[in-house]
Amino acid sequence: MTARRRHTPTEDRSNGHGGWIVSNFNPTNNQQLNIGLGMTCQDRTPEFKSAVKYIQSRTGNGVAAHNHKASRQAQHSDFMQMAKRIGSDINQTFTKLEKLTILAKKKSLFDDKSVEIQELTYIIKQDINSLNKQIAKLQEFVRRNSSQNGKQMQTHSNTVVLALQSKLATMSNDFKSVLEVRTQNLKDQKNRREQFSQGPLTSSLPPSASSGNSKNTFCF
Repeated sequence: MTARRRHTPTEDRSNGHGGWIVSNFNPTNNQQLNIGLGMTCQDRTPEFKSAVKYIQSRTGNGVAAHNHKASRQAQHSDFMQMAKRIGSDINQTFTKLEKLTILAKKKSLFDDKSVEIQELTYIIKQDINSLNKQIAKLQEFVRRNSSQNGKQMQTHSNTVVLALQSKLATMSNDFKSVLEVRTQNLKDQKNRREQFSQGPLTSSLPPSASSGNSKNTFCF
């Protein structure tokens, strides 16, 4: 009995005898297949490394940008704290100047607060000198960090500095005016004292005393 064989793709059925004939294996086709597989399998390692470097660079730039933004915000916060302290000091000095103004404008001979006026004058002078130095430091702080600040932040910082300088200039001019008023009041007080000490004494004496003939005028 003849054994039957299973038909495979490598076998062709004969038209003549109805039997099975094994087709010949063509090694050329196998070589072509291997060559095709070899051509389609490429080394993508350089591309992978390039992609990794790109992702790392983007991540690094993101971290750097975040750190730069945080640094700018910290610097601006420091600037605003400095400006706030200067503004508070200016307001306190203005309060002292208002008190000095009230005292300096008094014209009474018997209620002159000379000691208090001198103390306030000295303190206000010291305050103004200190404020000038503080504003100069604040301006230098802005200039030193100008390259790291954005345009909008830089404009805002310059505006704040100019506002503080304007307030200090106004206060300095007011202080100068108060000192001028005080100087004039002292002159007026001196004149009144001279008139008070000389005028009434001469008019109250009798004619003989005022003319120099005061001998035997008063009896004790």
